[in-house]
Amino acid sequence: MKLEKLSKRHDRSLFNCGNDELNDYLRARASQDVKHDVATVFVACDEGGMTAGFYTLSATSIRRGDLSDEMERRLPKYRTIPAILLGRLAVDLKYQGIGLGGRLLLSVFEKCRNIEAAWAFLVTDAKDERARAFYSHFGFFSLQDDVNHLCLPRKTIIDTVSGS
Repeated sequence: MKLEKLSKRHDRSLFNCGNDELNDYLRARASQDVKHDVATVFVACDEGGMTAGFYTLSATSIRRGDLSDEMERRLPKYRTIPAILLGRLAVDLKYQGIGLGGRLLLSVFEKCRNIEAAWAFLVTDAKDERARAFYSHFGFFSLQDDVNHLCLPRKTIIDTVSGS
């Protein structure tokens, strides 16, 4: 499986993860996000060039008040805290159940580790309970504003990638 930044040469027309919103995003809107620097889109392609999965990354921030009191106490008293947004992550139905989602998430962690700008959390929004369970398995926890608004501290990501 090869992971690359989305380009015109990637065939996304047959991608089907079982979620129409995510399918439509990859097929019709992802290239516009790339063109306008709204998100960086990475695609996993099989040996035949078929898109097996994808994820998006962009900059964001989280409100300090959405963190637990314990986490909030450990941070500077800024209103917002810099973060990286994992906007979307999806795996084609043909590749689900073989660990590709986890491998994509570990790739996200690697990319985050190499970002030289400051950030304190990786943030995502789980689409449903199943997605929330997937992210929770990797240590993500809910922010106080919404049970599906999840985050993972930078330290956890660095430790995971470093093998600690």
